[in-house]
Amino acid sequence: MSYFTVSNGLRTVTPYDFTFEVFVKGRWANRPLLEVMKSEFPHYPDGYHAKAIAEGRIRVDEAVVDPAHIIVLNNVVSHKIHRHEARVLDVPLQVLYRDDALGILVVNKPPSVPVHPCGRYNRNTVLYQLEHDLGIIPSSSKEGTHACHRIDKVTSGVLLLATKRHLKVEISRLLEQHDGQVTKRYLARVSGKVVSPNNPEGAATFQVDYPIAVADHKTGRVRCLMDPAEIAIAIEACEHTKKRTREDFASLEEKRKWIQEVTKPQDPEAVEKAKTALTLFNILAYDAASDSTLLECTPRTGRTHQIRVHLASIGHPILNDKMYGGRPYGLGGPMSSLLEVPSPPPYRCESCGDTIITDDGVMYICLHAWQYEVPIEGKHMVFVAPPPAWGDMGGCER
Repeated sequence: MSYFTVSNGLRTVTPYDFTFEVFVKGRWANRPLLEVMKSEFPHYPDGYHAKAIAEGRIRVDEAVVDPAHIIVLNNVVSHKIHRHEARVLDVPLQVLYRDDALGILVVNKPPSVPVHPCGRYNRNTVLYQLEHDLGIIPSSSKEGTHACHRIDKVTSGVLLLATKRHLKVEISRLLEQHDGQVTKRYLARVSGKVVSPNNPEGAATFQVDYPIAVADHKTGRVRCLMDPAEIAIAIEACEHTKKRTREDFASLEEKRKWIQEVTKPQDPEAVEKAKTALTLFNILAYDAASDSTLLECTPRTGRTHQIRVHLASIGHPILNDKMYGGRPYGLGGPMSSLLEVPSPPPYRCESCGDTIITDDGVMYICLHAWQYEVPIEGKHMVFVAPPPAWGDMGGCER
């Protein structure tokens, strides 16, 4: 029996009983249990956590406690639920390369699907699908399948996995070193017609090297560190935008707003901990119909959301990237979702009696891990994930 159903291009996991167990994190310590649960898991309806604690479904070290109970480091908080997972696009995993003797597996990760179990995802994840859809041993076993690097849930493309533990460690080390041995190329479709900030006369390549600081640990959002002169240059680079109508003026103002938004880290400590970042860009094609540009992006460092925030910082956010100001973009079918798939209204589950609020959020952004060149066991290997529909250059200006 299948563990999921498909409707309107979306994969929905059949609800099931499940118990979360998690050690108390540093930011949770010395706070009331109810306060932590409400702030860390806000997608539950009002009153849910208080009810679950009172009924003993949320416990601390297996004991039923009061909602005001203060939790401390090394406590284990457990939460027994009838699990309703967030939906994902019904795009099957595509195996790009497999060598069982070497211990390498490479897949084309679909957008909307996280790699590891996290938050509202467990069975709608790459590792679970590898086991249950393709019969590949999961990473929970000693010699299972281990992801060698991160790739955002909303991003598609090349994902390297190792079926031998020592190889996972070695590939992960190579990918994290950024010493020139590994080359990663991404495709991105961004808002507007991109020109080189340093040479607006037609240069096809340019780079962005603004340092990156964490702006919000909970959401993972980051910001660029730019001085006022750099911000002014970035805004000026947007002036090529056509300004024939009121909408064109509004578009320019929106770009200014987002440049300023992604360049204002609010936490002084985060600014102090900012890390250097460098991304190379190659302008591939401009599509006048959608007023968008297709770019090849080569990150030389590996900061969280690096490509996304670097593009937003020059006024050209990735399409559909709501976190950094990207506007909607759809191509029909399940991808016509604009920014977010319309969620059904809240409903009462007949099995557990809970009120279920379905909020799938952003399903995909126009960012795709296109090519990875990696030396593995003495071999120079190149893995390529076919571009998604939005990566087509047909009919575009080059």
